[in-house]
Amino acid sequence: MNLKNVAGLMVFIFVFIIACAGTSEQLSEQDLSFNPNEPWTGIWKVTTPEPSGFVDDYVLKLKQNSNPVNSVKGSDFKFKGKVVGNRLKGRFRDDEVQMIHDINVKISDDLKSFEGKDLRQSVFNVPIKGVRQD
Repeated sequence: MNLKNVAGLMVFIFVFIIACAGTSEQLSEQDLSFNPNEPWTGIWKVTTPEPSGFVDDYVLKLKQNSNPVNSVKGSDFKFKGKVVGNRLKGRFRDDEVQMIHDINVKISDDLKSFEGKDLRQSVFNVPIKGVRQD
């Protein structure tokens, strides 16, 4: 293989990588803006109230597509969940500490916050709160 073919192959690989980068996970902040028809779509600051014994603050960037709710690029964790009435039930994994989080949260009437439980490793039942950041 000569130098010209190698250069052409490298350009092809670069263009392929750029094209693949435009996945559905790459949404603009505008795509995550408030929509009352998909109230879980948005940027959520999640905290554990004191004194839970756990100190966690993280950001979930979520996109609701009818019933499934999934995290998008920029979220602190990859999340997959389902809407059940005014509740969101789902799971994410904290790879840093190798812990699985199953959450069950209820959205507020004004759709700007949520409260519920984070069942960690099926052992710890931790209260969590989320506030919309968009």
